[in-house]
Parts: sequence; structure tokens; C-alpha cells
Amino acid sequence: MDLSFTPEQEAFRQEVRQWIKENLPPEWEGDASYFGVKDPVELGKKVHEFSKQIAKKLGEKGWLAAAWPKEYGGLGRGPIEQLIYKEEMVYHRVPGVDMGVEKTYALTDNAIDRLMEDLPGDEKLKITYYRLLAKDGKYR
Repeated sequence: MDLSFTPEQEAFRQEVRQWIKENLPPEWEGDASYFGVKDPVELGKKVHEFSKQIAKKLGEKGWLAAAWPKEYGGLGRGPIEQLIYKEEMVYHRVPGVDMGVEKTYALTDNAIDRLMEDLPGDEKLKITYYRLLAKDGKYR
């Protein structure tokens, strides 16, 4: 049994690595020293802002919703590509990779309704709550 990645999967890994190289500062090591701030409150603000900038770029690339089906605005990537993506993001300590939940309110109401049909009750409540906040303009 050959457990190697396919050429397409390796190409995706190289694409992710290239994106990281092009979008993170060369001196980025994934820790607070990059920001040069000692005050924890100020540091938290800088880290959050930087994470939002990176998340926006990831969103533009479509990677924050990579596993979502194409009909719902995602890329329809399979589990191996998701693993490759997460592995590279974690290894390079890329911030903002888990901010994809914000993409939810960009879907149409009909698409969200279709997604919710198969969710258990608790999850439906969470999605409904986020939808209400998004329509209010408070969820951002």
C-alpha cells in the first residue's frame, strides 16, 4: 500500500508554502517577539489585528472555507488537502487560520437554511444566533 501524497496533493502543499512565504514577513517566527511590545493589552491588540489581516488574505484565497462544498461558497477540498493545509499553517505558525467562522454570514440565507437542515438542534441555535448578529452588523 502506497501512502505517499499524490502529485496533485504535493503541488497543493507547495502552493500553500509559497503563499506563506509571500504573505508572512520574513522575520515572522510565530511568537510575540515579532511585535516588539511588552504591554499585554497592546500586544493582544497587535496580534489580533495581524491575525485579521492574515485571515482576510486566507479568505480571499478561499482557504478559510476550503472544506465547504462549492455550492456553499467553499472549495470542496478533501480531507487530505485539509490535512496538508492545517499541517503547513501550524508548522509555520500562521495566525488567523481559525477565523473562518466569519465567512458564515457571507452565505445567502437560502444556503444557510440548506446547511442547517442536517444539523442537530444545538448547532442550529448557534447558526441562528450568528445570523442574527451578522444582520445586526455587530458580528465582525
